[in-house]
Amino acid sequence: MNWLKGIIVFFILWEWLRPLPLFIQFEDFSVFLWLVGWFALLSMAKLPFFVRGCLGWIGSAVFMYIMYQPETPDQGRTWLEYLMIEFIYNYERVELREFALTTSFIRSLVFVLLLWVVVRIVYQAVLNRNQALWISISTAAFLVLMDITTVYEVKEAFIRTVLLCLSLLAIQQLRIVERLGVQAISGRYNRLQWIFASLVFVLTVMSIAYAVPKPNESTALNVGWFGHQGGSGYQKVGYESRDHRLGGPFIDDETVVFYAETPEKHYWRGESRNVYTGSEWKDVRGQTSILKMEGEVGLEPLVDNMKMEDKEILTKVRYVDPRYRIIFYGGQIQEMKSVSPQPISLYTTGNHEIKARYSNEEQNIADYEALIGIPLINEEKLRESDLDYPEEIQDYLQLPMNLPARVTQLAEEITRDQADPYSKAYAIQQYLKYSGGFVYEKLNVPYLGEGEDFVDQFLFESKRGYCDHFSSAMAVLLRASGIPARYVKGFSTGDMTRKDDNVYEVTMRNKNAHSWVEVYFSGYGWVPFEPTPGFVHPTKQDVQAMEEKEEDVPASSMIPFSNQDMTDRLAEMEEDFVTGDSASKNGVNWIIPLLLAILIIGVFIYKKQSQLRFWLLYHRGKRVENADGVAKLYLSVISALGNTFSRREKSESLQEFVSRITLNTDTKNELRELTNSYEKHIYGNNSWKELEIKKNKSKLRKFLRHFLS
Repeated sequence: MNWLKGIIVFFILWEWLRPLPLFIQFEDFSVFLWLVGWFALLSMAKLPFFVRGCLGWIGSAVFMYIMYQPETPDQGRTWLEYLMIEFIYNYERVELREFALTTSFIRSLVFVLLLWVVVRIVYQAVLNRNQALWISISTAAFLVLMDITTVYEVKEAFIRTVLLCLSLLAIQQLRIVERLGVQAISGRYNRLQWIFASLVFVLTVMSIAYAVPKPNESTALNVGWFGHQGGSGYQKVGYESRDHRLGGPFIDDETVVFYAETPEKHYWRGESRNVYTGSEWKDVRGQTSILKMEGEVGLEPLVDNMKMEDKEILTKVRYVDPRYRIIFYGGQIQEMKSVSPQPISLYTTGNHEIKARYSNEEQNIADYEALIGIPLINEEKLRESDLDYPEEIQDYLQLPMNLPARVTQLAEEITRDQADPYSKAYAIQQYLKYSGGFVYEKLNVPYLGEGEDFVDQFLFESKRGYCDHFSSAMAVLLRASGIPARYVKGFSTGDMTRKDDNVYEVTMRNKNAHSWVEVYFSGYGWVPFEPTPGFVHPTKQDVQAMEEKEEDVPASSMIPFSNQDMTDRLAEMEEDFVTGDSASKNGVNWIIPLLLAILIIGVFIYKKQSQLRFWLLYHRGKRVENADGVAKLYLSVISALGNTFSRREKSESLQEFVSRITLNTDTKNELRELTNSYEKHIYGNNSWKELEIKKNKSKLRKFLRHFLS
């Protein structure tokens, strides 16, 4: 029955993980389920401790590779080098007690290890100790807490949890009844009858509870724990074409917006905003230009003077509920193949968006097909750009008159050591993502107060927020540094599944609505930047140009070192490890010996765990003075023998267990005498006197010495 209990426990743990997206930003929830499933299998399997530990670490490493591999630099940098830099950087942050500056990689690793421990404890409690009741109560209490303190919808989750927990308790009760010797349910067939009857009973009770009339739901407690009294409640995330006031918490919305097919992973650009007021982004429209509805649309390219990928990329989009007149696209749009229903015209207002115009005000785009091109970004070229901008680009330097001076001062501090616009943009991106101590958060986010500036509040007061906060802050800091930038909104990559070798199927939901930044570089156009932690804009690099360079240039990657050549950093670390000079710099020259020492001690403890257990019991026996202490010491010895030789069955008496284990004749006779004396003391009227206590204590310590020699 353990396998059935294990499956039920897995689904209970699944309920624990479901609210996770409220607190942690990640794209693929299924990866966590695979990881928990792996830990669950290891907990159920009867494997040696060392083997189980190695397999657990392998599973954790695979998970971290899947989650972070796309963010590592893929030119001249291996995964192991990336790990080395991550660990050393985070060690330095912890040593300086700058915990807020640790990277998402190390925080994710700690979370994975904690998850491993929790799964192990839960499975041990349920499978080995039959403690299903406290797991059930803990899960119910957790859901109640989620209902009270967050906006997580627990109604269906509670029904599933009660069903799972009652089924688990029914199976556990079956084992208890069997041990009591009830013959009516012995045998495999009757066990299945018991399980089936229990399941029918649980489903009947749940159905009645769900169907009976209930009083109106009280709203007294059903508010967000982090609610703002002056606000208007939680917003649901989704793409909004109209301008809106920035700030305030929001909840994810799983509603599907559109389905798409595309051969490349990319963001879906919608619109951009060029005027920042301090509380919102506005679109001050430029001159309207009519675009072609078939063939080359005639839209000015986003990125200029850069190579394009050598293939045509056909994207197909089908809206579930047509309510937009916007063409969402990735990269640069080249040709429109079709738009249905056919509009009067396609047009743009100069911000690189494409919109449809219909004669019927109620009509919107239902589906469309377009050819797009993916520009290959050459960072070396971007570093050569200057601050000479065309007149029409000057509008993207606009800032409100009442912008707090400390925002401009912060921009100067971040970019002080950077010589070119690209390095400044990269420094600001890295500051927001890593070194500034900002936290990605959707619920515990303040509303914007009267007279407050949105970016100022985020940078200096709350230091927490979602994509709107990070993209707005980067755009404003860039403008304060004299670099044209704009706020862009659309959708992230969405939920992608591989249809075949050449095409992804994309499911885009409201929760995938996202914003980022486009930065203008003189002579090269608008280049996207992603300042939000946990997100990676899938920008492609010009690999050929990078290979032709004489020196490596650090890419806009997830490695948390800003404004420093990664090759120099790695070479410096390698030199420190070889020469031992790193003690004065970052105090890490003793890490490898320490890790080796921990590994050796761990292997020694594993190999000698039986002897260590008997050694501890031997020294514990010195402190035993009364009958209860001697009796407990005897039971501890029996337990240690079970761990060393073969576990004692629950139906097995002490005498049967002693007879079964393999010991030499003299040692086994000593143990039999101790067992007889213990049984007389516990079950008979022959309580130990002072002389017998000393005698049995001496025998126990003598018995233990056999295992220490």
